[in-house]
Amino acid sequence: MPVYAKAGESLQHIMNPLQAAKHPELVLMEGPRPADGYVAADSGRWVLSRDALLQAVSAEKNRRRDSGFMLDGVLWDSDYAARLAYAEMAARFAAAPDCTVHWKASAGNWVMLDNTLFDRVHAAAQAHIAAAYEWQRQQEAALASVPDEGQTAADC
Repeated sequence: MPVYAKAGESLQHIMNPLQAAKHPELVLMEGPRPADGYVAADSGRWVLSRDALLQAVSAEKNRRRDSGFMLDGVLWDSDYAARLAYAEMAARFAAAPDCTVHWKASAGNWVMLDNTLFDRVHAAAQAHIAAAYEWQRQQEAALASVPDEGQTAADC
């Protein structure tokens, strides 16, 4: 049986065309709603809502921020635990600038970390995180022009 929906809404109605004719606000859809986060468009296609798109952008920013960064051919962690460990290491180097420690940069990557290398790691980490947030800002700015009914999955 055909699927109908009101543009901008996610509620779908399954009814025959005679029933639908009594509801001019409903649009014949191309098929059932594919997943949560989709709303009906006037075109009869299911599209991602702006909220769903913004949530996807935020999730991708988090993935980018937490995926690590490369410095001198070594992958350095950048997830929350790593950022906390870097803060603790900054305090340690502030108290003892000449110390050197064995440091696990990421799985299987051990380095001898001294204050000079730490300064470079810290700068690279800050740049990496800033780039993730800049990417998010750019994506959100681009989404500002997307109509409230969203965009199709093919447009993403």
